Amino acid sequence: MATDFAGKTALITGAGRGIGRAVALGLGGAGARVILLSRTTSQLEETRARLRGQGVPGQRILVAPADLADEKQRGQAVAAVLTAAVLPAMLDAGWGRVVNVSSGIAAHPGGMVRGNAYATTKAALEAHSINLAAELHGTGVTVNAYRPGGVDTAMQAWIRQQDPGRIGAGLHERFNRNHAEGSLITPEATAAALLTHLAGDETGAIWDVSTASVGA
Repeated sequence: MATDFAGKTALITGAGRGIGRAVALGLGGAGARVILLSRTTSQLEETRARLRGQGVPGQRILVAPADLADEKQRGQAVAAVLTAAVLPAMLDAGWGRVVNVSSGIAAHPGGMVRGNAYATTKAALEAHSINLAAELHGTGVTVNAYRPGGVDTAMQAWIRQQDPGRIGAGLHERFNRNHAEGSLITPEATAAALLTHLAGDETGAIWDVSTASVGA
């Protein structure tokens, strides 16, 4: 499936590292104008440099540092990226793609003891995505949730380094075992899988990388 996003604008949260950065690099390489958003300016600048290094023109890259948990900063970020990045403008254009990054834990919440808040919010995010997709059906704007699989990210590394007594021995052992066995995929691999989905018109779905074949 073609992944040509020339003329499109993509707002990527968490674009400073890991999966977010890999998605930004993929979309930028596919022709999109990319808006990079995260809390850490230095990481966003590194992503910008990576994009420029792969030939993306500077005018197609906008850096917008913000903490989305902060209402004031969230408003400033929306103002900085123009209305082209948010839902009303997508509806006016008759085309848009909203992807909410979930987690496989939403399907197996019992596997993350002491991670109740994380598991609960991911399950809620999936319900929100499917509901919003139904509300927007027929508008040209699709909404889907994405489970990126077991990805070798900074979050994974942080969990492996925690005291088992703090996060639970089972969770600690599982994360370290997955890393030791080499079962984690790269951010670039999961981003590539996501881009193939974005080219289509499917909506109200949960895209799960763990059920697909993804090259490392």
